Amino acid sequence: MLQQLRSLFHRTLEEVYFLGLFTHPNINRLLGYCKDEHEHLLVYEYMPNKNFGNFLWKGKYTTKSDIYGFGRVLLESILGIEKEISHPSYGDDEGYYYWADLINSDKRMLKEILDPRFKGKYPLKGASKCLALALRCVSNNAKDRPLSEEVLQRLEHIYALHN
Repeated sequence: MLQQLRSLFHRTLEEVYFLGLFTHPNINRLLGYCKDEHEHLLVYEYMPNKNFGNFLWKGKYTTKSDIYGFGRVLLESILGIEKEISHPSYGDDEGYYYWADLINSDKRMLKEILDPRFKGKYPLKGASKCLALALRCVSNNAKDRPLSEEVLQRLEHIYALHN
């Protein structure tokens, strides 16, 4: 039992360390932690003017913003998390459009930008369809993003083509 508690404590410390390394403009930075005999605290940077509840419950999130978030996750899994998404001529959050322009101008680029951990073991047509769907999900114009039902149908169709 004591060994399990120690293991849990070490895993927790590893997660705290990881959170300290994680940076994103929409997430408060972890500044540190306090480990007392009876209490453990995480210390985050100050968020001026509002609190988390305001953002969580009063934000202007829609199903289209959820689709955008899903598209980002899908793109990052296709391209590989270590790939830099942003591009200097596009801005921090518009790097996806750089990739879209690049792929649309030269379809042969697809093999070069996919996550190398796939080691080429994927159907190119399926990867192309997945990437096209992901790029639609992160469209600049929310009206151009697909509905969640369409996303599901397309992913099921891509899966069915190759299984």
